Amino acid sequence: MPLSLTVDSVTPQEVDAYADARGRTVWTDAPSTPPEPKLQAIRRATDYLAATYNGRWLIEFQPNDVPDEVTFAISEAAVRELEEPGSLSEDLDPNGRIASMSAGSVSITYADGSAPADAFTGIENLLLAAGLIGRRSSTSVTFFGRA
Repeated sequence: MPLSLTVDSVTPQEVDAYADARGRTVWTDAPSTPPEPKLQAIRRATDYLAATYNGRWLIEFQPNDVPDEVTFAISEAAVRELEEPGSLSEDLDPNGRIASMSAGSVSITYADGSAPADAFTGIENLLLAAGLIGRRSSTSVTFFGRA
């Protein structure tokens, strides 16, 4: 069974231990009373991982008994969500990053000089390295032209 959208897979105490071991003071310095901000960050983090990876798990586990690496990934995501609520689920406008585009020989120039990358590769790399998820499928595009 994949991560649940209704059952939390990580406790605030597990995120406390994760954040403390890594010096993530945004979490450890945040008050635990009331607990709602931390609990809400954990829920948003779990929702993000469930939506992103539930179709890619290479092993089976129960939402209340996840591998350590999944606990770490949810914890990292929760820390980021506590620091900047909604950061895991931003609405992105890819057109805002494109400075110019052409069709002949297919060329795209991004506004900041580089193509947009995944914002949360650290979370994904943790799961990939543990062999818990498969790589994203790559899509190839073929252009046919008339000579």
